[in-house]
Amino acid sequence: MEAATRSPMQPLAASMAILLLFVHFSNITELAYTLTHVNMRIMYLVAPFAYIAVLFTGGIQNTLSSKWAVSFLLFTVFVGLSVPFSTWIGDSIKVFKDFSIVSVPLVLVTTGLLLRWDQIKKAFSMIALAGMLVILNTAFFGQDISGDRLSLSSSGMLGNSNDIASHLVLTIGFLLFVVLDTKRAFIFRLAATGAIGYSLLTILKTGSRGAFLALLVGAAFALWKAPMRMRAALLISGMVAALTLPILLPDGVKARLGALFGEEHQEAAESEASRSYLFWKSVEFSLHYPIFGVGPGQFVNMEGQTSVASGVRGNWHESHCAWTQISSECGIPALTALLIAIAGSLWGVKRTYDLALSAENKEVANTCLAFMAGVIPFLVTITFLSNGYRFYLPTLIGLSIALARTGQVELDRTSESHEPQEVLIAGPTNPPARFRRTTA
Repeated sequence: MEAATRSPMQPLAASMAILLLFVHFSNITELAYTLTHVNMRIMYLVAPFAYIAVLFTGGIQNTLSSKWAVSFLLFTVFVGLSVPFSTWIGDSIKVFKDFSIVSVPLVLVTTGLLLRWDQIKKAFSMIALAGMLVILNTAFFGQDISGDRLSLSSSGMLGNSNDIASHLVLTIGFLLFVVLDTKRAFIFRLAATGAIGYSLLTILKTGSRGAFLALLVGAAFALWKAPMRMRAALLISGMVAALTLPILLPDGVKARLGALFGEEHQEAAESEASRSYLFWKSVEFSLHYPIFGVGPGQFVNMEGQTSVASGVRGNWHESHCAWTQISSECGIPALTALLIAIAGSLWGVKRTYDLALSAENKEVANTCLAFMAGVIPFLVTITFLSNGYRFYLPTLIGLSIALARTGQVELDRTSESHEPQEVLIAGPTNPPARFRRTTA
């Protein structure tokens, strides 16, 4: 990795990686199409340069040095192996091709090209900026659908209310990173604070019950792991939000969210019944086809066809659970490899956070905390969404690995800079940080 870091092309390669992250998280391609009615194919103008950088700056070597990245690549292999056993091979080939070209390379781009602490900070700042752009997008192009739920007319990927909510739940973590960065200008931190508030309002306006649960999980996580002053600020902010946000929500949305607490709501009850059926159907397929599943993207067809064959009207919808989507379509081994990659990479961030707290390094600690505060609730949201093949998971796995690596190097650097010069040998009970480094 050190050789790759010293490469004169490495800073440029990292810049291409950061730009690609912005394109993905900002959904700028679809926004540009809405404004100009021209498909600018921005993704295709940026992605090839980032992919080439991975090949020529040691990015593949850096990626393969992480067992969590290897676990995700193993998951990709399992997805590919499930294609020949698909119930509709031609369609599964298309799903796997899109997944391989658009999503999978992001674990290589993030793990392989973001090699320095300052590059991680720039990447997080760019994702926060992308989150602000999505918020502006919802402000100008958001529209109410049945039950006053907010949707986005300018987007395909984020057009659905639940998808908007899930996306904003994640980007709140990166906005929080900006807020906690005391080295940043006050005006930027203030703007990020306002963006978090508007994101919360937008999430609630979507009426997404999964996202609402995710926000509660995120708040509980922050109260558990954050320092005391941050907990107090969160409690105060939570009380203010609890008093003001309900006033701003449409009655239909409030009724829909109230269904979580036992209130009657016909549409919410019907949605819950449908999702429950699809979930258990995906579990059934996972058990009946445990090795290779029914094929990438084929749960919808398999559910519909088996229902019709048994004389029942099919639902013809996705499983609405990313985890059983993977297990039912690609097999239990694929899901296992994916979960190992997610859990292992996040555990590295958690360890880096704990080390940063011990070293009293607020910058590293706050960055790790903000990241986890976005990612953990996001994982809750996709428990109710079928987006297992989208760019999110490989990106977050790669960012977790890069954050843990660079964060621990940053801790080593700051620790060494404060070590007394006369101390030449560390005692066995108090080793410097460089001897406590863990492998991401």
